[in-house]
Parts: sequence; structure tokens; C-alpha cells
Amino acid sequence: MTFDPMTGKPIEENDASSVQYDPMTGEPISQPEAPQQEVGGFDPMTGEPIGQPEAPQQEVGGFDPMTGEPIGQPEAPQQEVGGFDPMTGMPIGQGAPQQEAGGFDPMTGMPIGQGAASNQGAAGFDPMTGMPIGQGAGYNPMPEQNPKGKNNKLPLLIGVVAAVVALAVVVFVIINSGLLLGKADKVILATSNTLKDAPHFVEALEPLNVLNGNKYTVSASGEMDGDKMSGELRVNDKEKQVSITLDFDGYPKLEVLAGIDSKSVKAQIPAISKNVFVYNYTQNNKGYLVDEIDDIDELNSLLESLSKSSNKNISEEIKKVIVKEFKSLKFANAEKEEYTINEKDVTCKGYVATVTSDNLINIVDGIEAVMNDYYASMYDNDMLDTDDIAEEFEDLREEFEDFDDIEISFYIYKNKLAAIKIDGEDMDQKVEFCFEGGDYRMQNMALKSGSYKLLIKGEDNGSKEEFTLKERYGSDSEQIGSLEYNYESGKFSVNLSGTSFSGKLTKSGSGMTIKIDRIGSYYYIENLELTISEGAKMKKYQGKEFDLGNADEDEFTDLSEDIMDELYDSDLYYLLNDLF
Repeated sequence: MTFDPMTGKPIEENDASSVQYDPMTGEPISQPEAPQQEVGGFDPMTGEPIGQPEAPQQEVGGFDPMTGEPIGQPEAPQQEVGGFDPMTGMPIGQGAPQQEAGGFDPMTGMPIGQGAASNQGAAGFDPMTGMPIGQGAGYNPMPEQNPKGKNNKLPLLIGVVAAVVALAVVVFVIINSGLLLGKADKVILATSNTLKDAPHFVEALEPLNVLNGNKYTVSASGEMDGDKMSGELRVNDKEKQVSITLDFDGYPKLEVLAGIDSKSVKAQIPAISKNVFVYNYTQNNKGYLVDEIDDIDELNSLLESLSKSSNKNISEEIKKVIVKEFKSLKFANAEKEEYTINEKDVTCKGYVATVTSDNLINIVDGIEAVMNDYYASMYDNDMLDTDDIAEEFEDLREEFEDFDDIEISFYIYKNKLAAIKIDGEDMDQKVEFCFEGGDYRMQNMALKSGSYKLLIKGEDNGSKEEFTLKERYGSDSEQIGSLEYNYESGKFSVNLSGTSFSGKLTKSGSGMTIKIDRIGSYYYIENLELTISEGAKMKKYQGKEFDLGNADEDEFTDLSEDIMDELYDSDLYYLLNDLF
């Protein structure tokens, strides 16, 4: 579409269906053929009025768009305002200065003398869209007050985020440094930091912690004088199961599978019977066995307690008791002392507290409560003698009642323990336990009391660690133990007070396996292997179930006769006689 250079109005096109807009008002032009204007513009090429029939020659004709001179007249004085170039919109015959209000460019419809990017308040309307010329689709008649301020908040936001992150880092560092902690908490933090760095051998034993849970498997096997033995304990939330295999030279293999769940006890011994023996201890049994056992109700209660899995970790509960009492101690600053760490003498800050007999009795009370709670079902069913256990705790209380106060001091260096010192009026010598460092704080340690020292010395060459345990009285020294562990291959050797053994310790995920070549003093177990893993896969019982709770006397008689026949026929009778 083109536009008249004098009026800026669109010149009519053949496509009458296209919607056009008046460039001066923005109104859509709906008629395919616009009504004849009374006064049209002038053809820039001929000077004739556009859209009108030929009219009598005007006294003043149009203007030549190329020269700006009147058409059909002799040369006349230069007009103040000539025509306009239809290609550029510039006044014909004038220099560079732009007119305040020219015509409209026939190619773009833009006012002549204004650029495409002009930001004039009123520049007409685009004949294709009806939008104000020079404005986008999101035209706002009120110009932005601060177009450069759109992102002014971004630097502020970045600064706030950076400040928050920096503050979080500072708080984390302060908390881990113990600056905001009380004296007791500082000691607990230093103790925790010290224990975190453990020997590789201790780290390999971490899977032992799965035994505190409710889903694990423990397998063991070994040989004694050529006879092979193996067993496995499987535990999950619903069932506990044990299997034993005896493979002795000269006897048939004996396999036993037994287990208990929330309803019944089952046992299977294929060598003596094809039956699976079942006793449903939660049912109202009326068989011969029930009549023969006087305390059948106590037996049922005992089996019920054995079937339950405890969610309590007894060691963690006892730890809570000790920590709670420890935090109740009133710590004060102790005089700084020098200790040797990493073969250098360093000055360490200390904290001291007085431990009274009441503190010790509180710990005894707490531990007794944990034990009573943990083994409550066994107490109720007389599996454990409650009177004897209560008496043991009472003896401890009596011992501690006459206990004199002691002072316990903790010395800290770089948020880890440097030493623990115990002293009291009734103590002949103070006792010090020193953490002398190395690759980690516990690699070298010493227990000191007067002229006596118990020394642990450790070394690590990058693949193997070695520890020696020595006693020293004055100038006399004796090695009483050693441990060597290659943490790349898993091989280890232990020597303690003349007893030595070697093997292999490997850790795999949450499980571990320890193999010992030979161990014992009088009787030696060879090829001993112990495996502990998380989770348990129960074995299935195979055979016809024999209901022990409801079988009558005749059924028991037949069963016992069948079992004795199997024992004698398979020589298992003689095996059991040798074992028991």
C-alpha cells in the first residue's frame, strides 16, 4: 500500500477486503472504495488533483516533483514552499532543514520529516494496525518516568542475597568453632570432633551398627579339627530366624531351621523328620503338650516377648543418660596448660567441673531405667532375675554414696581434645589421658598416672596402619600388643599378650566381612568367617506342618518313634551323643 505525499492518506488498492486505518484518526476504513473527497491531494508526478475528473486548468498548476517549478507556466519566482519528493518526503528545492509538518511518505505512511523512531506525542496512526505511529503494541500514552530504572532493584537484590549467604557462612563457622556454646557444650563438641577421626580399622567395623536396627543378617562359619560348622541369624520387622548346619566327618549333615513370628514358632530338621513342627502360642491350644506343661501361659508370654523387635538402641539410650548428666555439671575456666600435639608443645585452654557422688548415682539410676525398659518383657517372664539385677545397681549406689568429689578437666586445642585430667583429694596420683595427634588426634595417645604410662603409638604409610601398645614404669618399657592393618587389601594381624591371629577385614557399603585364619588357645577354630549385612531374606519351610499345640498323645507317640528310627538309621544318634 502507498500513501499520498500531500495528505498521507492511503491510495486506493484493488484488494478491497483488507482492513485499512485512517492515518490521521486511527479509525478503520471500512469501505472498499472511499467516497470522492472534495479536495484531493495532487499527483506528485502530474500535479493533477487526485480522484477528480479533469478540471479546467487552474491559474496555478501543480508543481513538477523533480524541479519544483509550476507546470505549464513560465519561469516564476521561487515559491516559498515547493512540492515534496514522494520518495523522501523532503521539500523539493530546499536544503537539509526539516519542515515542522510535511506530508506523508507514500511508502510508509509516516509523517514527512520524522524518523521511524520518533517519539512525538502525536504522529498520526499506522494505516496497517491503527496504532499510533512510532509506538509498539503495548503503547502507553504516558511516557515512562524513568525508563532506565527498570532494573534498578536487581543490584540491591543481589547484594541482599550475598549478605545473607555471607551471614550463614559466618554463623556456621562460629557454631562449629564453639564460640557461641556454653562450656559443657564446647567440651562435647571437642569430644565429637576428636572421635570423628578414627583409624581405618575402626571405620571398617562401622557396619556393626546395623545390629542396633531391626533388619540385618549375621552369618558365621568355621572349622574345628576338620569338622565344619555354620549358622545364620536373620531378623526383620515380622520374623526372626536361625539356621544351623553341622557337617562332621563320618556323620550325615545335620541342618536345622527355626524361627518365630507374632503368632507361631516353627522348626524343621530334615534329617530326622519330613514334618515342619509348629506351635501357635497365641491360640487356645488343647493338645497333649499343653496338658503336660504346667506353666504353659508363661511359656506363651515368653515366646510373645521374643517375637517382638525393639526399636530402641540401648547404647544410644545410655549415652543420652550420660550426656544429660554431663550437661548439668557447672564448668569453669581452668588454667591453661601445655601438652604435646603433633610433636609440638602447645598451650591449651581448659574447662574444669566437679563431679559429685550425686552425679554418679543419677547416672546409675538412668542406666537402670534404660535396662528395665529395654528388657521389660524378659523381666515379666522371668527370663532375667530382676532381684539380682536390682541388687547389683543398689550395690553401685552404695559405693558411690561414699565417693569423694573429683575434678575433671578438659583441655582443648583447635576444637579437639588435647587431654583429660582427673584429680581428687583421695587420689594418690592424678590421671591424665592425652591425645597426642599425628595424622589425626587419636593416632597417638597416652594414659599417665605418676610414673606409669600406657602408650598407643600409630603410623600410617598411605596404605597400611600400625599400632603398638606399650606399658612403661619409669624407664622400663614393654610392648604388650600390636595391630597391623592394610586398608587397601583388608589384611590384618593382631598380637595381644602372646595371643596372635591374622585375617582379612573388608567393608562393603553397610556390610562387613571378617575372616580369621586361625584363632584359639587350647581348641583352635580355623577359617573363621563372620559377615554382617543390612536386611534379611527369610528361608521357606518345606514339609507338612505338625501342630504341636493340638496333637494328642497317640500322635506324639507315633512322632517320637519315627524320629528315633531316623536317628539310629542315619547315625545321627551317635553324633548327638558325642556333642552332648
